[in-house]
Amino acid sequence: MRTTGGRRVLERQRGLSMTGWLLVLIAVFSIATLAIRVVPVYIDYRTVNSVIEAAVASEQVDRMSKRQFFDNLTDRLRINSIRGWPLAERVTFERKKEGLFVDLVYEERVDLFANVDLVISFENHYEKR
Repeated sequence: MRTTGGRRVLERQRGLSMTGWLLVLIAVFSIATLAIRVVPVYIDYRTVNSVIEAAVASEQVDRMSKRQFFDNLTDRLRINSIRGWPLAERVTFERKKEGLFVDLVYEERVDLFANVDLVISFENHYEKR
């Protein structure tokens, strides 16, 4: 409080209290933790997606067997620094008289903290007729 001309005037405090700063820090820490855990999963997915799109669009895919296709994908993923990725579990390759069909379906489980997990699922369909 201060006085001006004999009257007492209440001044407003500016800024956050200690509790306010603590809540801000908790929110920032939570968002940063979530981003650190989730962003690499999406980067890997986008890389795998572009590799499969390029493989399906290539001219050589018409002459490839299923095994050659998976070997080609494995090599392309290795070049893009994605190793140990279980292609057989996540990618299906099917050749029909209508054309070539490839499906990418998988879930990625990310540990957030303690016993809390985040499940991110991806599904994409590619075809060449």
